[in-house]
Amino acid sequence: MYRVDWKKGNKDIGDSYLIRRQVFLIERGFPMGDESDERDINAEHITVYLEDKAIGTARVFIEINEEEYSYIIGRVAVLDRYRKKGIGKFIISEILKYLEDKKDIKKVKLHAVCAVKNFYKKHGFKSIGEKYIDDGLEHIVMEKNI
Repeated sequence: MYRVDWKKGNKDIGDSYLIRRQVFLIERGFPMGDESDERDINAEHITVYLEDKAIGTARVFIEINEEEYSYIIGRVAVLDRYRKKGIGKFIISEILKYLEDKKDIKKVKLHAVCAVKNFYKKHGFKSIGEKYIDDGLEHIVMEKNI
C-alpha cells in the first residue's frame, strides 16, 4: 500500500522538503529559517509514498547529551488531505522498527507539540521534563526505550 524511502543526509530528499515546507511553513507559518537546519545533513529521512505521491515524512538523528546517546525523531509531517488516515502512525511505526534493527542506541526522544502528545503516548512514549514554548506552541520532550 505505502512505499517507504530512507535517505541519509540532505541529498535527494526533495520530496521530504516539499512536505515539510507545505506543513511547517505554509500551513503553520513557522519562520523559514526554522525549517531546515544543520541536523538534516546527518539525519536519516523517511518519506512515505502512496503510489508515486510523497505524502508524509520525518527525520531521525543521533543526539549526545550529558554522555547519553539518543535517537531524536523530528519533522514529522503529513500532507493535510492524508491526515487522520493512519499515515502518522505508519511513519512512527516504521521509524521504531528501523531503529530497533540498529540495536546500538536504546532510547528514542522527540519534542512533541502538546496538542498531539497522546498520539505519541499510543506508541509508548512518556513525557519527561517541563513543557516549553517553541514557535508559539507548547511542547514537551517525550522518550521511549527501544
